[in-house]
Amino acid sequence: MWSTAADRRLAQEQQGEVHDPEGERRWRACKLLGCKVAAIVNNRHEKPLEALSGELAENIQREDLEPMELAEALARFVDEGNMSQRQIGEMLGKPTTYVSVYLSLLKLQDGIRERLYDTGLVTDPETLNNLRQLHKLDPEWVEEICAQAEAEEGLSRRDTREWLRVAKKVKDQGVRPKDAFLAEGAAPKEPEASKERPGKGSAKAHYWKSR
Repeated sequence: MWSTAADRRLAQEQQGEVHDPEGERRWRACKLLGCKVAAIVNNRHEKPLEALSGELAENIQREDLEPMELAEALARFVDEGNMSQRQIGEMLGKPTTYVSVYLSLLKLQDGIRERLYDTGLVTDPETLNNLRQLHKLDPEWVEEICAQAEAEEGLSRRDTREWLRVAKKVKDQGVRPKDAFLAEGAAPKEPEASKERPGKGSAKAHYWKSR
């Protein structure tokens, strides 16, 4: 058994063959150059973790994966590889917080996912996780936030950070988070530059007003 991808490739080259499980782009390049490529179809629905780790690292660099796709891939390393979030981060060259944020997406409430993520209105992992945590503290408020996001076609990450900050601050005081936020009299702020992918969010600030 060859311990690294480089070792396996060297052995294949010595035999006059190269088996590359990763790429359509490489296949297309060979096709353009007129090279003959032997295609072997693996009928397994899921890739081995070793192959997945290399492909995942490459796709992260190219930002080719949707947040939920990345979250589900990371979960396989936890469930099948018994790896900690720190180990996964080291393998991918990412901080532990990066892994934690994406894995938390798998705990996203169905309503938030269906109304915001699945529709493409909000895809930013931090924004979604802020809403997930806020939902545990004030689900009715999050319902209103989802409706507002649908009406205005977007949601600001900065807003969700502020709402969650206030909610955590008053969670043991018997005060509804939304009421506490309104009581603070938050003044409108300059909207944060959008960090979501183009077309999948909004940089508008939606500071809540009493009705």
